[in-house]
Amino acid sequence: MKLFQAFLKINTSETSRSALISYIYNSPDLRGNINKFVLTHGGIPEDANTIFNETIVQFIKTAFGLRDYSHLTGELKPYLFGIARNLWYAEVKRRGKQNSLIQDLSVEEKLDPCPEEIFMTKERNNLLASLLSQLRSNCRAVLMHWANGFSMTEIAEKLGYQSEGMARKKKSQCLAELNDFLFQNPHIKLQLQ
Repeated sequence: MKLFQAFLKINTSETSRSALISYIYNSPDLRGNINKFVLTHGGIPEDANTIFNETIVQFIKTAFGLRDYSHLTGELKPYLFGIARNLWYAEVKRRGKQNSLIQDLSVEEKLDPCPEEIFMTKERNNLLASLLSQLRSNCRAVLMHWANGFSMTEIAEKLGYQSEGMARKKKSQCLAELNDFLFQNPHIKLQLQ
């Protein structure tokens, strides 16, 4: 099914909307692809079901919010899979922040870290600082703000980008630059792990 046809069905009538939702919900290949993606990226079956259901909800919200969908091209199922992928990445990121907070709290509970731990932490921090110094200053700023949990909107405001999209594009470019550097220097990547 074409994407614009699906958006049209959502907005035409309750009957066509229900039929489309039933079609999506009962699509074994779409559900299977989403399940496989979530499971291979650290999720469990309950996560996969939740993401599948949230994908349908997000699609309906998007369809209701978009008034002109005549320009949309492509197929429905890849679009839905893209929504699921983004939802799962957001969930993993959210869980990572929670786990990071838990780890920070457990680190604070340790009173006497061993000398090896102190040395390795200092070495890794020095290596990371050295790595970041290889980047352009605007890339360093974007990545540091992003790593500290600032939203793209906040980064755009703080660093003077015209929009959230510009900040997001800059972050992508900077991550690509960082990945290129690490690809050219695999010994540094190994030391950071």
